Amino acid sequence: MIGRRMIPVKIHWRTSIWTLIVLMAFGFLLLAGGKGMAQQPVPPDSLFKGFSVDELVKLRRLLAKQREALLREQERSREKGLEISKDFISKTKEESANQDKILIRIAEYYVEEAQRQLDEAHEAYEKAYDEYEKLYQAYQAGKLKKEPEPPREPKPNYEKAIAIYDILIKNFPESDLVDDAYYNKAYLLGEMGEDEASRQTWQALIDKFPESEFAAEAYMKLAESYFYPQPEDSKEVIKQKLHKAIQLYKNVLRYKDTPRYDEALYKLGWSYYRLAADEPERYTDAIVYFLAVVKDVERAKAAGLEKNREVVRADVEPEALEYIAASFVDPNYQKSGVNNARDFVLRLGKPDYGQKILEHMGDRYAKITMWDNAVAAYQTLLELYPDYAYAPSIQKKIADAYLAAAQPEKAFQERLKLFRTYNPKSDWYASMEQRDLPDRIDVLDNAYRLSEEALRITMYSILSQAKAREESEDTSGVKDLYAQVVDLARQYIDNFPTDDHAYEVNWTLALVLDTKLGRFREAFEEYLRVSNDYLET
Repeated sequence: MIGRRMIPVKIHWRTSIWTLIVLMAFGFLLLAGGKGMAQQPVPPDSLFKGFSVDELVKLRRLLAKQREALLREQERSREKGLEISKDFISKTKEESANQDKILIRIAEYYVEEAQRQLDEAHEAYEKAYDEYEKLYQAYQAGKLKKEPEPPREPKPNYEKAIAIYDILIKNFPESDLVDDAYYNKAYLLGEMGEDEASRQTWQALIDKFPESEFAAEAYMKLAESYFYPQPEDSKEVIKQKLHKAIQLYKNVLRYKDTPRYDEALYKLGWSYYRLAADEPERYTDAIVYFLAVVKDVERAKAAGLEKNREVVRADVEPEALEYIAASFVDPNYQKSGVNNARDFVLRLGKPDYGQKILEHMGDRYAKITMWDNAVAAYQTLLELYPDYAYAPSIQKKIADAYLAAAQPEKAFQERLKLFRTYNPKSDWYASMEQRDLPDRIDVLDNAYRLSEEALRITMYSILSQAKAREESEDTSGVKDLYAQVVDLARQYIDNFPTDDHAYEVNWTLALVLDTKLGRFREAFEEYLRVSNDYLET
């Protein structure tokens, strides 16, 4: 984030240090005798072939000394850079050329220095906190009378760098790096927790450089400061802040060629969604902006740009689709959410993302146990998108919803439908095999797994019913139930002959034919199949 137009600086000592570190690491591996790598022996490098172990030890010590010397030289170079920087600051504009660029580099020196100091402070803090925990345990055990105070967590201090940016802003107003200075200053103030000063600086950047490459970022930063509520904010204050954030997010939409564009659309949708809790009519605005996010990302996908984060934020699309679904689910907005969502998707021309909207709706209804609505959403999805690649999963959700709603007979029928519609010999499965899907193997595996499970569970469910009826006083219809078991078992063997459960199902078939229906010839054939076809089982 800091100084995105800074002048690159070559620091040759880094290359030297890392070269030595790699060599030392290799030396350590040789001296360790390959511990931990016994299973993967590596032939020795001919470079070290003529060295004895003692010589290698000496070499390691020599490299360690040279590494320490280079590290000390690095520190001296850094301090020398700061001295040169301080000397430069005291010069007038006329005494130095390219002053603005050099000031940016000086500020960067100070940022690096502040970050180094912060790292050191954090190391000290960790040690102090470890000591505090020991003392606190002693206090809890009654060994200390006074409760110890925890150490204060260190905070960054970028005041020196900010002062340099102020010099650049004040003394070089015509420089093309002034907007960089504003940007970096605002960012650093935010890192220091100086939120109001940071906001003022972002605003100054927008006011003075509305066409800057950082303007969209500045608007976003300002909007974010109003979007996220503070613990002490009242409900009314939160609403006022959201309206302020909305105006700022809308300003970002002027910068369509930045990745912040999609993020701003998403945050606009989210802002209106939050307002809709008290003003349900705001759901319409929320849907408009969430849909705009989806359409823009879809355009980027069509152009092959979805992975280019400099152009588009494709990662906001999934959540945008979820919030569109959530808007339709709220009964305060739509009394008939599924029907309205159906009309909405049809008006859009049944785009692929309509599948996710309807699926999310079903999932949300299921989460709040509105099973009828969940089923309606899932069934609408399958009606509008019969060739949906993950239709078997939706059909399973329908069966599960009926089961959760204590409607086992409907669950039974929906499981059978899952098998009959999506099994490996179905028309749907054949069409999936022909489609050019990036995840086609996963799609087919999913259909196989769910249709197999649906048929197997249905068969054993009927078997349980038959046994229960057989043990009750009313044994009517028992043979019909066992006949259904036989029929389903044969369908299973026909569709899933190599499945891990095929042996168990075939054995059940033979046993039912033999002991429950007295169809001995058929039973004998199935017993033979069990003994011959599953030798590895």
